[in-house]
Amino acid sequence: MNCLLKAATELLKPSGMRDNRLHILCTRPLDNILINKASNENISIEAVELIKTEIIINEQVQKEVNDIARRDALVVFTSVNGVNAVCSALKEFQPHWEIYCIGAATGKAVKESFPDSIVEGSALNASSLADQIISALPNKDLFLFSGNRRRDELPSKLTAARIPFHELIVYNTITETKNLEKDFDAVMFFSPSAVESFFDSNEVQPGTILFSIGNTTKAAIEQYASNTVITSDYPSAEKLVDKLISYFNTINHHHE
Repeated sequence: MNCLLKAATELLKPSGMRDNRLHILCTRPLDNILINKASNENISIEAVELIKTEIIINEQVQKEVNDIARRDALVVFTSVNGVNAVCSALKEFQPHWEIYCIGAATGKAVKESFPDSIVEGSALNASSLADQIISALPNKDLFLFSGNRRRDELPSKLTAARIPFHELIVYNTITETKNLEKDFDAVMFFSPSAVESFFDSNEVQPGTILFSIGNTTKAAIEQYASNTVITSDYPSAEKLVDKLISYFNTINHHHE
C-alpha cells in the first residue's frame, strides 16, 4: 500500500475513538514544516498523492529543447514541472532566453535553473500571463513548454490575439485513482487534475470544506461539488495552509 495512503487510512477509527483534532486531506505531498504548523493548531493534515508527473525523455524532445536553447527565443513556463523537464533535456548549454512564467514557485525555479536568462514577466494565472505577452507584442519566436494535461487559457488567448507560438509537451501528468473510504473535515486541492482524480472515486459530505490553490482549481471543484470552497489569497502551499488554519480558527472562535 502507498505509504501516504496507509497513513491516511490509519485515521479510520470508530466514531467514538476519533480525537478532537480536525482531519484534513491534502491531495499532494506537503512540506513537513507546513504539516507541523497545522498540527500546532490542532489540525492533522494527511497527504495522499493523487497525481504524478513523468518527465518526457526521448531523443526528439531533447533535440527540440536543445535547438530552442540555442535561439534568441521567448519561452513560457506554466509550472515547476516544465522547468524540471526542460532542465533534464538540456545538456551543459545554458540558454539566453526571455522568460514568462506563472507563479512564485515557477519563477524561483526559473531563476535558479536559467541564470543567464531574463524573466520578462510573471503572473498568478495563465489568463493574466497571456495578457502580458500579448501587450508586449513579441517579435521573437515564442515557445510554450507544457504538460499533456495543460489548460487552454494561455494558448487560446495567444491564438485569438494572432500571436504565433510553438508548443512542446515536455512532461505527462498521470492521475492515480484512490478510493479513500473515509471522511475528512476538509480537502485541499492544488490543481484541476487532482480534483478530477479525487472525485473520480470519492465523494465528500455536505459539511466538508474544500480548499483550492487558485480560481482555476476552484472552478474545477465546483463542477463536482456544491460544498463551500475557500480559495488561497496567493497560489502557494504555505498561503493555502495559512488560509485553512485561519478559516478553522475563526469558526472555532465563533463556536466558543
